[in-house]
Amino acid sequence: MERCLFAISFFIVFNFINVSAQNQSDLIRVNRSQYKVELDKDFFLIKNLTTKAVIRRTNKNFVGFKLGDFNRDGLTDIFVEWGGNMPERFSLFVFSKEDDKYIEIEKFSDYPAAIPLKGTRYYYSYFPAGCADNAWGSDLFYIGKKSAIKIGRIKGDGCGIDDKIVISKMDKEKAVEIETLPIETIQKFENTKWSFIAQYWENNFRKFL
Repeated sequence: MERCLFAISFFIVFNFINVSAQNQSDLIRVNRSQYKVELDKDFFLIKNLTTKAVIRRTNKNFVGFKLGDFNRDGLTDIFVEWGGNMPERFSLFVFSKEDDKYIEIEKFSDYPAAIPLKGTRYYYSYFPAGCADNAWGSDLFYIGKKSAIKIGRIKGDGCGIDDKIVISKMDKEKAVEIETLPIETIQKFENTKWSFIAQYWENNFRKFL
């Protein structure tokens, strides 16, 4: 039930417009241009119908797409959903005012179920890591010019062997452990790990800047 609520909040936050699975197409008007977004079994593309410029990706993993406003700039963003056993994993295409076109945010698919940290430029993800979701993690990240950049991680292990929560700060590509908590910490929160993750990032994100 808690996981379901977390997933529901993800879709509500970004005001997603649901599109049926596979063989999809939609039209978007952005910055005086109209774009056609299309997905079939072979490819995904975004075509500017005014300039005829095309972004094309071979469809190896995609199963559908959704429209929303991830970076909260008032423009339509495109979320392309991956298949597989990692829920709520997307590639993200946003409209760049500087480039006057859609661009792909590199590494965004590394951060499933991403949610904005209210009042900041930061976001946090959630991912299961085994043991019937008793092992799990959350990454704190932001969107750079063309890439998602990780600055922190919470990793919970409740598999019954070395149970704990490890919190790390990124030093370039290296994770540096800064805090360890008992796994029982999550029981103090109304919705256990979901509430713990949200409140930890909200109260402590400045430690990772």
